[in-house]
Amino acid sequence: MSMTRFLNIDLDLRSKSNLKELLEAFGSTVIILNHEEEGCASIEIATDKHPVSIDEAILDYYNIINSLPTKARTIWNKCDVRSMNIGVQAGTNPYSKNFTLSKHTISLLSSINAEVVISIYADKKCE
Repeated sequence: MSMTRFLNIDLDLRSKSNLKELLEAFGSTVIILNHEEEGCASIEIATDKHPVSIDEAILDYYNIINSLPTKARTIWNKCDVRSMNIGVQAGTNPYSKNFTLSKHTISLLSSINAEVVISIYADKKCE
């Protein structure tokens, strides 16, 4: 039986300007999944360990964003979209599973002007 579980958080960015400088400022703390010249990018945190919880992953992003140099933070602030895309793999067990964002995490998201998107991936059943 497959288990429902938190996968990871991708950060999706959209801006009217190019995001190259911002992505460069993130340095080796992130992996660039996608970058389009039109001002779109998707990244994930570069780490050897899988985040234990959604709160932990968002805290990692928060710390990275708050350590950006001033010019990169200005680019961040000008983004039209800053989406923390939470990935969840659906499974057959348990029957239901809750994923909680603490009040503290919600406050952190607000302070960096980020929104939350939840992507749920269907269970892959054996045929």
